Amino acid sequence: MSDERLRELYSAALAGRPVAAAHPSPEAIAALARREGPEDARLATLDHVMECAECRREFDLLRTVERAGVESGAAGRGAARRGWFMPVALAASVLLAVGIGRQMLRPTGGDPTRGTGEAGAVVLVQPGPEGAAGEPVTFAWQPVPGASRYDLELLDARGSVAAAAATSDTSATPAATRDLPPGEYRWWVRATTSDARTLRSPLRPLRVTAR
Repeated sequence: MSDERLRELYSAALAGRPVAAAHPSPEAIAALARREGPEDARLATLDHVMECAECRREFDLLRTVERAGVESGAAGRGAARRGWFMPVALAASVLLAVGIGRQMLRPTGGDPTRGTGEAGAVVLVQPGPEGAAGEPVTFAWQPVPGASRYDLELLDARGSVAAAAATSDTSATPAATRDLPPGEYRWWVRATTSDARTLRSPLRPLRVTAR
């Protein structure tokens, strides 16, 4: 994928979206995607990203670029050098597009708004705050009127996806939850309606303890 194509995708994703001054910087979102920096700073950025449509798109783009760099690095020393250079160049292009896009979309007067009024519309039901390692975890949430698809993500302390599922039902038991090591996790659900609206739940903590 070329730098120009990435810019086009990002511009299309942000078209018509107001941007709040309180958003984390593109560099902070990049640090989250690369798992760099203090954990408390990354968790604070993660909280915002999971509830903000604009920042979530930025995070997904940067995380895709980061994964491309890791995969390229396995192709041999010479190829690894080229694989390292290209993702860094693409990431720089994405960061540049993020900065330019935010500047262009920032309101010129009055208080900026986030434009995320449908955040929190998905109500989470289970699991509780704690579970035992080695056991499958079933996640459940209340149905959203008109929803045609639900996407579940369980994130570890670094913000990486530890388990995920896509379903039209209101519960899911990802197989990967059987192999979760003890630790602190957070999970959330995104609903997509038949008229292409996106609604999200807040992040909910889950502590996995040793048996």
